[in-house]
Amino acid sequence: MASYPIKIVEEGGIEYILDSIRKKYVRFTPEEYVRQECIRYLIEDCNFPKGCISVEKKIQIGDRFLRYDIVVYKDVHPWMLIECKAPTITINAEIFMQSLVYQHTLQAKYIMLTNGEQTICMDIANRKWMEEMVTWDEEIQ
Repeated sequence: MASYPIKIVEEGGIEYILDSIRKKYVRFTPEEYVRQECIRYLIEDCNFPKGCISVEKKIQIGDRFLRYDIVVYKDVHPWMLIECKAPTITINAEIFMQSLVYQHTLQAKYIMLTNGEQTICMDIANRKWMEEMVTWDEEIQ
């Protein structure tokens, strides 16, 4: 992913980064930075409509309530589930298994895992890792 200009403000010694989807400043953390970079990548490089991107929404999984990082909706259905991690967290099987917990409820077509330096995508329906990121306009059939 490319690096994009970000808006950061400081208040009371704490830094906040602008989330253009939630339209508010949120606490700046390494994971939040990756999430915001990912959002900009989806919009600016992959042509995803801003209105189809949902960030940190609560969903019920069994008797627990969890928050996913990003879900992209297409035709009102979850289309891509995105799990963001801090750059110091290695994308591995454990992270993939975490995303499958959300996937069980959401039933998205694609899963993307990123730490900002390493990004991998899976076509869930065809059970295959993808060599390139799927774009909004050029969905892999």
